[in-house]
Amino acid sequence: MSNLAAELSARLGENKNVAIGLLLTENGLAIKEIAANEETAEVMGAVITDDAVIAGAAVATAEGVAYQVVGATAEGVATEVGVITDEGAAVVDVVALAAAPEIEAESAAAGAADAVEPAAPAEAAAPENAGSSG
Repeated sequence: MSNLAAELSARLGENKNVAIGLLLTENGLAIKEIAANEETAEVMGAVITDDAVIAGAAVATAEGVAYQVVGATAEGVATEVGVITDEGAAVVDVVALAAAPEIEAESAAAGAADAVEPAAPAEAAAPENAGSSG
């Protein structure tokens, strides 16, 4: 809970409006957060069930949108990172693994709050960040 309080405090310190949603059912857990101001909007979310975990984040600015998504099931893990601008869309990095590591819902939920945020669109499209699959 202290991580949530610190994150909310930081977002509010950036003069962002923040909305957080949590839905816990017998089928799983869904989490979303939106933090926005006049310059940027950040959206993060995760869905955790007995069968799968999917998490994603996006940052939208006047230059475009940078996003990342990862999903894991018993059949495998896939992740994608990309950028969308007025010039078009580009997938910067894609990784897929044939077998997923075992993930426990409790540890995945605890780690969701510490998820890495995507870079702003201009930073994500920079040549040093492009193309490393692996």
